[in-house]
Amino acid sequence: MKVRSALFLAALGFGLAGLAWVAPDLKNKISHQKRDVNVTMAIDWEDVGVFGVDLKKSPAAVVVMSPACEPSEEASVRRAGKSILWRLDDAIRPDPWLARFQEGDGVFVAGEHALEHPRLVRDLPNLLRSKNGFLVLMEFVPDALLPGLAGAVPDRLIKGHLLPTREILSPQPRLWGTRLVRAVEERWVRLIVIRFSPALSLTENLNFQQSVMDELVQKGFTPGLPRMFERWPVKCSSPVRLKMALLISCLVPLALLAWAARSALPPFLIFLAVSAFTIVAGVVIHGLGATPPAVLGLDVMRGVKLQLALPLFLAAAILLSPQEIRRLFEIQLRVKHLVIAVISLGVLMGVYLMRSGNFPLLAVSDNERYFRNWLDHILIARPRFKEFLIGHPLFLIGLTLKNKGERFQTAARFLLWIGLIGQISILNTFTHFHSPFSLGLIRTLNGLWIGCLVALPAHLLIHCRQ
Repeated sequence: MKVRSALFLAALGFGLAGLAWVAPDLKNKISHQKRDVNVTMAIDWEDVGVFGVDLKKSPAAVVVMSPACEPSEEASVRRAGKSILWRLDDAIRPDPWLARFQEGDGVFVAGEHALEHPRLVRDLPNLLRSKNGFLVLMEFVPDALLPGLAGAVPDRLIKGHLLPTREILSPQPRLWGTRLVRAVEERWVRLIVIRFSPALSLTENLNFQQSVMDELVQKGFTPGLPRMFERWPVKCSSPVRLKMALLISCLVPLALLAWAARSALPPFLIFLAVSAFTIVAGVVIHGLGATPPAVLGLDVMRGVKLQLALPLFLAAAILLSPQEIRRLFEIQLRVKHLVIAVISLGVLMGVYLMRSGNFPLLAVSDNERYFRNWLDHILIARPRFKEFLIGHPLFLIGLTLKNKGERFQTAARFLLWIGLIGQISILNTFTHFHSPFSLGLIRTLNGLWIGCLVALPAHLLIHCRQ
């Protein structure tokens, strides 16, 4: 008992020390995100020509253009008072284009090999600085050389989001609008590029764009010309901090499971204590990722899938006694048993991992998107399904069965094992470093109280059948 108390106090001390260490960086990130409310809308020149858009009537402040466009087309955009965001693709010829770059222009790297041209690598950073230009870091458009260019102009960066034509072929403006507003609210996007939908008329497209800007204004954002991302100083380099965050997110669920499986406290009290400590660890993780490169996506926490899966694999060693582990290794199995076990585990882990991330391999249906949006609307921040429908209820039920005698121990340990997903998911929420800290906290608390309500009928039923 004394050993457990000492370990608990040591863990609490480490948690408080971690909070104190990351507090200044977390405070800086929160204050910068609250102040950075300028949002810019951009449209594409190709859509202007196809739809016959009157640029002076468009709510967009920026027009995306290819360096191959005609000088007369460029002049018409500038006469309309719009800034130009140059889209650099693999066919770019830097020599004629660099001379066309003017004060306040921006750059968006769309081609995988666009930055491999030596003239572009050499001259573009100086051009961006001398012309007060900006570099857009477009979400979900990977380019291996982009971090190098961004590192050369760290004070010229803006995070962007593109709504491409291929994703707006069917008329679903409600879903499109929610996606764009969420990118601005939740992922620190400050420039949105909206392609015109072929499924809508010119008037409908313009009305949709205006409705997006109107909703953002209602939420406290200000439309305007591009404004650069404002950096803040941090302690220690971002990659080192992200490695520390990954280590914490892998070890904390295991330590909490070991304590919960052996604690004699009431189930709800154990669950609340475990969740509270997970939240403290999540705050430390979020503080470790509160650096400008991590927020912009230039430094990424490698091993997110490992953070989701490794604690589950190692949890068996905590839930089973040494004698049970030894007996498990001594069981004589046939090949068919191994095949069934591998396939079953592979399917479960595959579904678990493939449903994670911004673009899960198991796609989210439109009906599920509408339901998610409805939850966001009524709860401010939608809790994760894997928390309030799976992880938290099963963890609570497992804790309840743990105290009901030897014949329930196998079921209790299995439920605790699966229920650990909820605590892992909480930590994963706080690894979204671009999101507002308050949003992650509200999302987590919503998952906890709803998960308790989901588990309550089973908890009462177990007690009634005692």
